[in-house]
Amino acid sequence: GNTCDKVHIYRYITKDSFDAYSYQLLERKQKFISEILQGCVTEREGKDVDMLLTYAEIKSICIGDENLKKRFEAANELSRYRILKRKAAESRANVLAELEKLNDEIPRLSREIPVLSNDSAHASVQVFEGEKKLREQVNSLISAAAIPGNYGEEAVIYPLYHGFDIIRPSVITEDDPYLLIRREGRYRVSLRITRDNSIDPASRINNALKSLQTRLSNKKETLEKYRLRREQCKAELAKSGNYDEQIRHYEELVGYYDRMLNEAERKIS
Repeated sequence: GNTCDKVHIYRYITKDSFDAYSYQLLERKQKFISEILQGCVTEREGKDVDMLLTYAEIKSICIGDENLKKRFEAANELSRYRILKRKAAESRANVLAELEKLNDEIPRLSREIPVLSNDSAHASVQVFEGEKKLREQVNSLISAAAIPGNYGEEAVIYPLYHGFDIIRPSVITEDDPYLLIRREGRYRVSLRITRDNSIDPASRINNALKSLQTRLSNKKETLEKYRLRREQCKAELAKSGNYDEQIRHYEELVGYYDRMLNEAERKIS
């Protein structure tokens, strides 16, 4: 066996021989497998992968027919541009769907941010310490009212708790119990039992009010990201090509060489 640490591998091919077609098949196979591994291919047609030769074409390769070589070069380019067109169409559809979603989300955030800003400013001046009696009263009311069930409509459990109404939703489930707090906006407060089997709704409401400033910052940041991404989507749609001109050119070129090859074959026969 081989005992050398390094070896040089030489591949010999013959000019104007069938080797060119063999390597062409390997090249197409390599490209196709690479596209699959990279997740670029969702569906393919057989004509994108296989290119079978007639006996006349094999004979032409062996004798070095220049028209056949040029025909294969044109066919390769045609196949490449068809794949690019399909990818461009898929990409355009994805960008259009994303743009539609952004056009819905940006106005929604633009409406929510001023409301959240006002509620956050109000909550930031509230004093939540030293209110044990108030929390006990609120917890007692919540425990009596926020029982899992379908109530048909919302109800105010406690009005103007630090300026916010505490609301029981129309439906409370055992899997995901929650309350709503409302001033200008509405905010959800979970009533799920923690790992230590304890629940203190008033404290959770206090924490939710204190977190409004963080929510506001996050929404502002998200809005800026969405606006930037919307402009990027518009730019992508404006510059995306459909490759129709290139495809038409190489279709005509392949047709031209096919006619040349057919004419040559008729003369031989």
